[in-house]
Amino acid sequence: MRLSRGVSYQKNIITVERKLPYGKLVYVSVLLSCILFLVGGTAIIFAMASFFLARRSEKIYRQDPTTYSNFSKIKKGKIISIIGIVLYANYFVCYNLDFIYYRLGHLVRTVC
Repeated sequence: MRLSRGVSYQKNIITVERKLPYGKLVYVSVLLSCILFLVGGTAIIFAMASFFLARRSEKIYRQDPTTYSNFSKIKKGKIISIIGIVLYANYFVCYNLDFIYYRLGHLVRTVC
């Protein structure tokens, strides 16, 4: 912008970096899913919740990447929630196969 005497100046643009929503909630639910993995079925609830909240935050980040500062926290939470989902799926499949093998095997042995 030019002033009347030929002096030019540039406006200082101040950008304020905001934090993405659900950052802390993603971390807390991921930690709960890791802790409650030993209990059984409750871990998948927290892992899925943190995964979907992280996806929602990613969509917000992709609209304006220069505005937000904690995208790495969201990515870490999403990766840990995927690991939790895979661990629970593995546990669920192995538990059910074990149950089917021993219960049906016992039934087949008693009938035959």
